[in-house]
Amino acid sequence: FALNDDVNMKLSVLGLNDPFHGTFVKVQLLLKEVVTLPPNQLVLFIDAYDTLIFPSIKDLPMMYRNGDMTNQVFKEIVFGAERSITPYPDPGIGGLYEPKSKDDTPFYFLNSGIILGTAGAFVDMAMSVVSYPSVLGSDQRGYTRYYLTHRDKVGLDVEGVAFLNLHAVSETSYIDINSAALKNDVHRNMELRTGKLVRPSVIHGNGGERGGKEYYRNINSVAILGMKDAGNSTSILGENRWISVTAPPFTYAALVQEGRMGLNETLEIFYNHIKRNPSDVQSLLYLSVELSKLGKEKEAQFFW
Repeated sequence: FALNDDVNMKLSVLGLNDPFHGTFVKVQLLLKEVVTLPPNQLVLFIDAYDTLIFPSIKDLPMMYRNGDMTNQVFKEIVFGAERSITPYPDPGIGGLYEPKSKDDTPFYFLNSGIILGTAGAFVDMAMSVVSYPSVLGSDQRGYTRYYLTHRDKVGLDVEGVAFLNLHAVSETSYIDINSAALKNDVHRNMELRTGKLVRPSVIHGNGGERGGKEYYRNINSVAILGMKDAGNSTSILGENRWISVTAPPFTYAALVQEGRMGLNETLEIFYNHIKRNPSDVQSLLYLSVELSKLGKEKEAQFFW
């Protein structure tokens, strides 16, 4: 979509056709790759399944050097951040993050789907993460631990300037497909304050079926397949085919966390959905999480 002659970038897909044994394999694949690169080589590591790269990626090296994603403070490693009530997969560690201020953006907790840094910095981080005995099964758990103990080296793109994670993005948000500009209250205020348009380089469709994944699919349908309608959430305006895609409602899990839907109501939706789609891994995952919240550990383990 964006890797044209104007972008001097080599694209490698790691782990293709290899057995998948959980997201922690991403750390192992990354380490195996970055040890072969020059230490100063700039590396962008993103999920291959649910990300889109936009032309503004050509600005990433300068943004990285200037600390534009981390409040003008240079960091060796920069992660995308996500909007969530609590961090995933361990809600209890939310208190270890820096306290929020009234001016903070909703993008607050680390997400491991988009990471930028030098090969040398990646090696140091991945070597530490693979040594953690408690992080098997989740790369995000390991990276979160590393971030919380290395904040002098690691930062988060909390304003979504370059890295945009779609989970629980405001339902009033929309994205201009031609420029990747995100429009919502957060970024409109940022543009008024700084005079700069927000044009993310990478968009990540993290989150469940009624959240980031659906938003991502709508964007992908319009941008790649040229569809004029994607779930009734696409509008094409003007002769220049300026296209925007609006965000879907939050995931059911996020609705529960926001207090906008009861747990029992949510579980009933999941049960009914799974009856119709017994192989829907995403619903099985969320159902197990919600059952665990209710203290129904045996049922949660069954669905997990």
